Amino acid sequence: MDELKKLEAYVINDIKFILLLINGYRKMNNKKIFFVIVISLSFYCSDNFSQSNWSVFEETNIKGTVSGSVNNGHIFKTASGNIYEVIGYPYEYVYEYSPDVLVLRNGELYKLIIDGFDEHLECRLLNSGNTSSSASVVESFIDGEFEGFEGETIIKLMNGQIWQQAEYYYYYYYGYMLPVLIYQSSSGFKMKVEGIDEAIGVVQLK
Repeated sequence: MDELKKLEAYVINDIKFILLLINGYRKMNNKKIFFVIVISLSFYCSDNFSQSNWSVFEETNIKGTVSGSVNNGHIFKTASGNIYEVIGYPYEYVYEYSPDVLVLRNGELYKLIIDGFDEHLECRLLNSGNTSSSASVVESFIDGEFEGFEGETIIKLMNGQIWQQAEYYYYYYYGYMLPVLIYQSSSGFKMKVEGIDEAIGVVQLK
């Protein structure tokens, strides 16, 4: 999608919000109108003021298919190699193949505006560019077969590292040499296996 059209859609969403407020005010009695207008518009203006600090970081597309629910902790990788973790609490249920995305930046915060999504997603950047291995991000493949998580599953990667599941989670999913992404979160390392929506807590054995 053209960058200008995305920003235009962003502004249209704000206009729709104002119209919703106006329609709501019409349904209220006069005693409540002034109070609601002051409170609602103060939040709206405050939000718009903070939005003025957002700048375009990149315009690209999401790598692969986005399928199922998207909420807190979801991982996106863009064609440019950047990896983002959703830190807000949205709820989206989508199926999109390699959708276009406009990424805005405000300091250490990032906002993803993705084609086919109703909400804009607040995220943090886990890496910077095409980095397959760093202090906080590891990208590799499972060495051999994988049959899901069974509580204390041990996973050997093609790069020689060995990781063990460290949180309660049971999920059967069969695959061979599946891509994995391991990244540092506030509670420790998380492993995202391609094909499984959840990122699971892990510890490194080797």
